[in-house]
Amino acid sequence: MSNLKRTFPTGGLVSAKDLVDRENILRELMTRTYEHGNSIVISGPRQTGKTSVADELVRRVRKAGGWAVYIDCSRTTDDEAELAHMIARATYDQMSGSKGAFAALKDFISGVPKPVFFQGDLDLALMFNGRAPETPSVLLERALGLADEIAAAKNKRCVVIYDEF
Repeated sequence: MSNLKRTFPTGGLVSAKDLVDRENILRELMTRTYEHGNSIVISGPRQTGKTSVADELVRRVRKAGGWAVYIDCSRTTDDEAELAHMIARATYDQMSGSKGAFAALKDFISGVPKPVFFQGDLDLALMFNGRAPETPSVLLERALGLADEIAAAKNKRCVVIYDEF
């Protein structure tokens, strides 16, 4: 039995050379997002190549010397704090070029005070608290703005792609 090559592969990313009739779309995306800094939404039926186009946009932005951050939101829950942590981690990891660098964001997103108790005897207890915890909405707002903040500090252009958001 011979293996047949599928003309239109589905179920995964399509390579740049296999993106059929998408060059005009990619040029427009580069212009609108990378050159002009606009936000856009790509919508279409399932299995039409939206993620493959996004992947090629990431490649082109990086080739042009910019930062491109791709965030797959398909595995998130409806928990805002979890989404904020996932976005911040992916953003920092991709913009810093080092995986596992989320530890550097500890002060940025921790927000949960860690009480420290010291008891000298039964009558005396001291408690030191950190800053008040930030609400999940504030964490999410800060995470969504993180790429802009880092890019501005480094004087770089950045495109952020939220897939399945």
